[in-house]
Amino acid sequence: MRKFDTNLKSFTESKGGLKFDVVISDSPSKRTKKVIPSPTKKDVSLSEIEDKLEAAEQRRLSQLYKEQNMRSRRLNRVVEVQKNKNSFIKRFKTKAMESYDKKMRATGRNREAYLKSIQKKNRDLLMRVNEIKNTTLFLRDNHFDTFCRKFETADKTRQIQFNSLEEHLSKQDRCIEQLQTQIQEITSLLQSYTMNSSNKNKTTDGI
Repeated sequence: MRKFDTNLKSFTESKGGLKFDVVISDSPSKRTKKVIPSPTKKDVSLSEIEDKLEAAEQRRLSQLYKEQNMRSRRLNRVVEVQKNKNSFIKRFKTKAMESYDKKMRATGRNREAYLKSIQKKNRDLLMRVNEIKNTTLFLRDNHFDTFCRKFETADKTRQIQFNSLEEHLSKQDRCIEQLQTQIQEITSLLQSYTMNSSNKNKTTDGI
């Protein structure tokens, strides 16, 4: 059991049947602030003060030298990077221009060859058109009548064949009509025969 400033206790009971001891104590006493004694003053001589000032100046100069050295290295690094960048850009431009010149020369050669091939095709096409034109004029001037006669003969032959085919189809239609008539007659005969047979069977069954 812990020791408290007072022995005042209070018993509380929860709903579950458990009991707890609640100890009420006084507020803790205020802590007293500790007073740190100031260091004893020593007699400092002028030479010691000058030595300390000189050491502080040396530290300041050393720090300044370090900062200047750091800045100088950074500046040199920036200059080196800029120099490398300019050199890279120059090489890149040179290579790009060389590649562009090669492509332009190749494109020029290809374009010239393409134009020559197009011109040759145009000449060949023009020659072919002229040949067809001359042939057409020759046929029209010398063989137009023959062509017309052949066309008329072919038209007459085609008309005769068409008439013959039409006549043949008419004959086929007549034959089909005759066959349909015969089929109808046969069907009616079969129906009458079937009815007569059925009547005879009924008569026989009645006797």
